[in-house]
Amino acid sequence: MQYYFKRSRGKEEWKWGYLDYYNQKRYNNAKVWLKKFKFYRFRKLHEYPNKSTEFLAPPSGDNLVSVLMNSNELREIAISIISKFGFKLTVKPRENKLEIQRELGGGVIVSFPYTLISDTIQRIIFNSAVVHTNKNSIIAMEEPHAFLFYTKYLAELIALNDGNIS
Repeated sequence: MQYYFKRSRGKEEWKWGYLDYYNQKRYNNAKVWLKKFKFYRFRKLHEYPNKSTEFLAPPSGDNLVSVLMNSNELREIAISIISKFGFKLTVKPRENKLEIQRELGGGVIVSFPYTLISDTIQRIIFNSAVVHTNKNSIIAMEEPHAFLFYTKYLAELIALNDGNIS
């Protein structure tokens, strides 16, 4: 594959493109392969207003509630991570919010905003959503603050994923 950059004659418009020698095709616009590239950066969000469910919306995953509601596999991963710390995950689709709950005993349940759990737990759920919802994509994730255990977990998650992500 060879990339090229050319200027259209008589126009001020620049075009990117590439040649695919294997399939003998010429693409005059890079949108074909740029649509597959997604950049993700974790941000603490109090609400998740986006309702799309196909994949986690770049860059900050503002559709995490919708994705969790529609993906059993991702929901099980999030629940297993949070339950290790004695909490339960609460999804509020009408309010576009996530919460965590803990039972104190005697039937009393205390609810906390999702943003109060540690950043590392939120990041691993976010990154798991990125990996599990993207198919045939090239993903780039910024992960500056992770413990080695979670970095290893994320690397194994990407390596064992069968969704053709790069």
